[in-house]
Amino acid sequence: ARDPLALVRCAMSALTSLLFLLCARAEDVSSGQRSATVSIRFGELRGRERRTPHGLVREWLGVPYATAARWAAPADWDESFPGGRRAAVDYGAACPQLPNPEE
Repeated sequence: ARDPLALVRCAMSALTSLLFLLCARAEDVSSGQRSATVSIRFGELRGRERRTPHGLVREWLGVPYATAARWAAPADWDESFPGGRRAAVDYGAACPQLPNPEE
């Protein structure tokens, strides 16, 4: 049996890699006052811009990076976005977590 924590680390690593790749394709980004759009192989991904004390930040939230059937290993995302576009301005659904009875 695989360590569940190792699976979570692997998924987070994949998400971090995807976000890095999206940001690395900055030449594809066209920014408006509060949005940022990038074209990827699945279609157009619309993110958002926000100002921080350290400068302007572009972020794409809730981007699907894998699919999974119940009790199956994740598979890479390979579907086009419906209508060729996807809004990535909000976080995706959170995975429910049960409290640890040992804490």
